[in-house]
Amino acid sequence: AVGYAHDNDSGQDADHHKIEAAPVIVNGNVLFNLTGIRSFTADKRADAVSSLISKIAADPAKLSDEFEIRDEGDRVGIYYGDEKIIWVFDIDSEYEGINNRRVTAESYLMQISAAIESYRYDRSPDVIKKNVILALWRTLILAVVLGAVIWLFRRIDKIIEKSFKRRIRKLEAKSMRIVQAEQVWRVVSALFKLVKLVLILAVLYGFMTMVLNLFPWTRYYSSTLLRLVLDPLVAMGNGIISSLPSLF
Repeated sequence: AVGYAHDNDSGQDADHHKIEAAPVIVNGNVLFNLTGIRSFTADKRADAVSSLISKIAADPAKLSDEFEIRDEGDRVGIYYGDEKIIWVFDIDSEYEGINNRRVTAESYLMQISAAIESYRYDRSPDVIKKNVILALWRTLILAVVLGAVIWLFRRIDKIIEKSFKRRIRKLEAKSMRIVQAEQVWRVVSALFKLVKLVLILAVLYGFMTMVLNLFPWTRYYSSTLLRLVLDPLVAMGNGIISSLPSLF
């Protein structure tokens, strides 16, 4: 772990109007956030605490009820035996909206103890076996659903194209429009493909979220998956919209 435990900075001189903070992640779940101090960034503090808690959780001989909270002047420490896990400063309490360092430490400790129990439960052989089987079943269901969606959209696409082009050609003959049937169909087809893509991505997103959430090693990524799906989708949609004028 990073040796920030030996830093004597209390973090009191940090800019309280723009507090840097990073999540402490254990077992794929965010427990709480730690602020940056003068000698260590928020990321380094959070990573160090995450590593220490995970190390304790990985050792079944260490009991989760053997933590101790100690008042140490301008900070409150959470210890496991003689090993310091975290120092809680006023700025950490401020970030959490709490006016008492010890209350903040007690809140942190409750979440740490629960995370250790969850860590060990999720890695037990029976639970892993059950979740692997569940993931396989969900994968099978995904394949069936995607196959049905693709087949359905192909059928709908053929029906719409046939009907649409027939009506547009009749309209062209009567109105002498410059816009050709093929050009109009390209617009409609692009929108239809966009709807299909959105539906497929929604199915994939639901599947990935449920499967990633089954396992502690991938659980955290399930909570960030929505942004990874939406960003390329928005870019793709903008590209289609911007290309519409060139079709006419």
